[in-house]
Amino acid sequence: MRHLFTYFLLLLIVMLFLVTCSLPTNTNQVAKPVFSIPGGTYYLPITVSISCPTDSSEIRYTIDGTTPDENSRRYSGPISVTSSLTLKAIALKNGMDNSRISIVEYIAFSPPIVGRCSDGGGSNIEISGNYAFVTRNQYPISELKIVNISNPSHPYVVRNIEIPYYCNDIAVAEDYVYVLAANSLLIIDISHPSSAYIKGSCAISGPNTDVEVSGHYAYVTSQEEPAILIVDVGNPTSPFLASSFSVSPDYFFRDLALKDNRLYGLCRVGGANMCMFISWNISNPLVPQFDYQIWALYGWDIAVSDLQFYILAEGDYYDGIYSIFGHTFFPIPGNPLNLTLSNNYAYVTCGYSGLKVIDLTVPSTPVIVGTCDLPDNGSAVDVRVAGNYAYVVGTDLYIISITP
Repeated sequence: MRHLFTYFLLLLIVMLFLVTCSLPTNTNQVAKPVFSIPGGTYYLPITVSISCPTDSSEIRYTIDGTTPDENSRRYSGPISVTSSLTLKAIALKNGMDNSRISIVEYIAFSPPIVGRCSDGGGSNIEISGNYAFVTRNQYPISELKIVNISNPSHPYVVRNIEIPYYCNDIAVAEDYVYVLAANSLLIIDISHPSSAYIKGSCAISGPNTDVEVSGHYAYVTSQEEPAILIVDVGNPTSPFLASSFSVSPDYFFRDLALKDNRLYGLCRVGGANMCMFISWNISNPLVPQFDYQIWALYGWDIAVSDLQFYILAEGDYYDGIYSIFGHTFFPIPGNPLNLTLSNNYAYVTCGYSGLKVIDLTVPSTPVIVGTCDLPDNGSAVDVRVAGNYAYVVGTDLYIISITP
C-alpha cells in the first residue's frame, strides 16, 4: 500500500511539473514569430512569410546570422530566399516584452549523383520498371544496353545487344523495346531483360529520326517524303508497314511525342529558322486526323506533360526552352541537348554543363533551381525521370536524386 501511495504521489508531482512548464513564463511577452515554410533543404528560390500571433506587433529579422533587435530590418512582406541562409526573427510591441527569437535555416538543394554505371553511357535512354534501356552509337555496330537500376546506388549492365549501324531513337512499351536503326524498326523482347533478344524487324524507308509506340502501332518519322509511317507491331515477330500519311514537302521532322490519343510532331519548315508544331488525333490509329499546327521557335526536342508543351529551342542567338502555347522563351546557359518534363519541372541535359532543373510552376517565369555537374568532365546527352531520380546518359549512365 505504501508503494502504491508513493507511485501516485510521484505521478502527481510529474503532472504538476508538466502543467507548470506549459504555462507562459511571461504573460506580458509578445508571441514568437512564425515562418510560413519550416527550415530544411529546398530547390531555391522559395518565398517565405513571417507572422506573429500577437496583434499589432512588429517583426524585425536578419538573414546574416546576427541576432535581430529593434534596429534590424523591418518585415514588410514575403521574403525571397535565393541561396542558403539562416533567417532569424523577433516580434516587438509597445508595452510588452520582446518575443523570443525564432530561427530557421534554408539550404539550397543541389541534386546529387547517387549512382553511376561507367559502361552504361550512350545517346538515348528510356526507363521501364527496374531497367534503363540505353543506346550507344558507334560505327559499324551500335549497342542497346540494358541496365539494372533496382538499386540506384549500384546500377549494372545485364545485357548488350548489337544493333547494325546507328540507333536513331528507342521507345519502350510493355515487354518490348523498339529500336529505330538504319532503315529498319527492330523489336526486342525484354520480358527477361538479362536474355533479351531481337524478336522481329520491319524494313522502312528513311532516313528516320524518331519512333513512338501506342497500343499495337509504332509511329516512325521518314524524311524521304516526308511522312509518318505506321507500323503494325501487334505480332512482334512479324511487324509490317500498315499505313502512312504525308505532311508538307517543305517540312523536315525533328521530333515526335505521344500523349493520350494525340501524336505531336515538330518539323523544321524549309530553310526557315522556325518550326511547325503539329497535332494529330490518333483515336483511329491507322487514320490520324489533323488537329492543328502552331508556329514555334526552331528546335529539336518536344516534351509533353498533362498541361505543358515545351520544345528545346536552338538558334544563332538563343538556346533554351520554349512554351508552345505560352509563346515564352527561357534561355538556358551551356549547351542544351534534350529535355523531359515531370510534375512542374523540366530537366535539361546540357552536355559538359551537366543537368539543369527548371521550375515551371509559373510558366511565364521559369526558374533554374538546381544544377548537377557531372564528374570527370562527363557529358550529359539525354534524360528521363522516374520516381525520385533523373537518369542521365552521356559519357556514362548517371542516377541523380531530384528530391530534396
